[in-house]
Amino acid sequence: MPSKGTQEGKATPSEGTQEGKETPSEGTEAIAAIAETPPAKLTGIVLEEGSIFDPAKEAEKADVNALVPSERGKSLARHRLHPDAESELCNAVNVAYGMSYTFHAMSLYFARDDVALKGLSRFFMKRSNDEREDALSLSKYLSRRGGRLKLKSVCEPRMEYDDPVRGDALMAMELTVAMEKLEYEKYLALVKLANDKEDMELEDKITDEYLHPQVKLIKKHSEYVSQLRRVGKGEGTYLFDRILKNKMKGKPELHHVHPHASPLA
Repeated sequence: MPSKGTQEGKATPSEGTQEGKETPSEGTEAIAAIAETPPAKLTGIVLEEGSIFDPAKEAEKADVNALVPSERGKSLARHRLHPDAESELCNAVNVAYGMSYTFHAMSLYFARDDVALKGLSRFFMKRSNDEREDALSLSKYLSRRGGRLKLKSVCEPRMEYDDPVRGDALMAMELTVAMEKLEYEKYLALVKLANDKEDMELEDKITDEYLHPQVKLIKKHSEYVSQLRRVGKGEGTYLFDRILKNKMKGKPELHHVHPHASPLA
């Protein structure tokens, strides 16, 4: 009969509803289980299993007043910057300014009309600007970390670089390599200090942006010293200066000079 077939071939509405959906009581139990989850307990940066991290509560436990001081004159941004690291950063800034001042004096010496080595003058002016940029960059970084910069007096640089044996160009370039090695030692000491104080941010900053580039500078300028020692004073220094001048302008090196070419060409 039609009524019997209908009953055998189809499930009743009540059976389909019970199999496809969870009962209201099961959903209520799940919500209650989440609500009963214990608050987060922070040990270092590791949360205990089954806990939920509540940043506001953890900040209160860590003493908000200590992390965000209210005293006048104290930096709010300062965090994990050790006073020794702050002092060494100040020293690095002052060293960079001092080197910039010295390179500026060298540039002015080689620009004089009785010296007239324009390539060396441009080279040392670029070194002066680079050191000044390093000092500014370190100053900004120190400020970003919440430190306080203390600038010191800059020593008066020497203005004469002529040497009867070595010549002025070689003497100035040897001084350049010596100063750059001393600056490298400053950066290296700062990296070691940052490592001792577990300041990985400072360690990475100095290593990547100052220590590695300083190694390249020392290598490059040591080659200049070797070349100046090889060519000697007089015409050799003049040719070295012309090649250096072309490098500073971005031109190809001067591989050959015609014997009858004008020295002013």
